[in-house]
Amino acid sequence: MATPWSGSDVQRPTLEHTSKPEGRSGLTSWLDIGCGGGNILYYLSHYKGITCEGIEADKREVQLCQKRGLQVVKDFIDTRNPSQEVCRLLARNDIVSLFNVLEHVDEPSQMVEYLYASM
Repeated sequence: MATPWSGSDVQRPTLEHTSKPEGRSGLTSWLDIGCGGGNILYYLSHYKGITCEGIEADKREVQLCQKRGLQVVKDFIDTRNPSQEVCRLLARNDIVSLFNVLEHVDEPSQMVEYLYASM
């Protein structure tokens, strides 16, 4: 099956394993923080039927995602003062991913703790 993203298929096995967690009939929603151009969101929504949303700080990437028909907002996560939009997105999604994000965060453990507490 051809994939809509450029680069390797490294992400594909991970997505296939996480899209069917034990004890659940299936995921209903996924939030990708730092979603870039939306490749993971596109794959999940078009090939797995999962409702997807994204948060991206780069305006150009957000515009690209929106042109692809993806639900992405321009924002970032400030764990000390999160926006209402971030709080709303975290509260309504089953899974949150941060591919290639934590290495850019000043306090990654604080970020993970905040996300865990917010879901």
